[in-house]
Amino acid sequence: MQKENRQKISALIIAYNGLGNSGVPKIIYESILAMHDFCDIDVAVFNDDDFYYKKITELGCRIIKIPNNKNEKGILKRIKWRLFKKDSFIFDFFKDNIFKQKKYDIVHSFKEYDSWPIFEAAMQANIPIRILHCNVIQKPPVNLFQYILYQKGKKRSILASTALVAVSTKCAKYAFGKKKCNILYNPYDDEKYRQKNTKIHEKQSLNLLHISNFSKNKNQMFSVKILDSLVKNNLNTHLFFIGDGGDKQYKNKVISYIKKKDLSNFISFLSTSDFNNIIDKIDYYILPSKAEGASLVTVESQALGKRIFASSSISKDMDAGGVIFVKISRGAKYWAKKIIDFHKTDYSIKSYNLSRFSRIEFKRKMKDLYNIIN
Repeated sequence: MQKENRQKISALIIAYNGLGNSGVPKIIYESILAMHDFCDIDVAVFNDDDFYYKKITELGCRIIKIPNNKNEKGILKRIKWRLFKKDSFIFDFFKDNIFKQKKYDIVHSFKEYDSWPIFEAAMQANIPIRILHCNVIQKPPVNLFQYILYQKGKKRSILASTALVAVSTKCAKYAFGKKKCNILYNPYDDEKYRQKNTKIHEKQSLNLLHISNFSKNKNQMFSVKILDSLVKNNLNTHLFFIGDGGDKQYKNKVISYIKKKDLSNFISFLSTSDFNNIIDKIDYYILPSKAEGASLVTVESQALGKRIFASSSISKDMDAGGVIFVKISRGAKYWAKKIIDFHKTDYSIKSYNLSRFSRIEFKRKMKDLYNIIN
């Protein structure tokens, strides 16, 4: 299917859940930003998280709220709903309420292996392009019954798609094995993230930045343990956390550990709105994530000319020369030693070639995926 640019094609983007302030909604926004001149875009969401809602609607998109449950009462009924009824409900809802109301040329799903009921409904509606977009590294569940459901969802989602997309080569390997897959790197905002100076690091001070919402996977507790080791080495050290949400229970656990170790004076909790106020103070980013499909933070740090110490779970193709990979299994004390040793080299801010992560390149690849010709 090929259409001229003057005639917009119609696309439906499926959110993973909602449009909150996290990685997948950000990439949905970037996709819309790249394609809204060429496409009439609707976005289907499954909850009320709305951080990107205004930005997306200002680009002319319609938001469609999809019921995600029938408010079943009781634990057993909710489990039964999730395991046996939800998929058929989603299939019927899209078939009868979405695809009968509007003719789409493309369904672009970020719902990982839960995409198949939507894709199969799209197949019945003769929608020719069905894109399965994987953003995280999903490992199969240990529970046998959940494993069977996981494998079924994966197989049917892949079979019902016409194009497979992953955000890194590592993510592609985990998601699709040897199947043909498009690598579509998440783009960064090159207006916001650009090198400003060539400040030399000061040997007697060390400022670290960990950006992400709080979660066990993002591993903020590990960052605090790194800080603890650095402080014990008598360095003038400060750790900045930037994040606007996440797991409150986990965050409280991290705060309790900070108080226990008497580290409160060495740590600041900030929001994303504080970023510009502190970024010039930062010497290094740290990202000890347990699992990552890709990491836009690694790209943004390099765009600012700064090094980032990142766990080896992050795909190697995120590295443009400024990522220092360290295994989580080596422990926080080892990470602290690596940071101290590197800090002693006293190097200038550097420039890295990040063209593969640019919005221009992202737009070019999106046009190919959507089969839009110039």
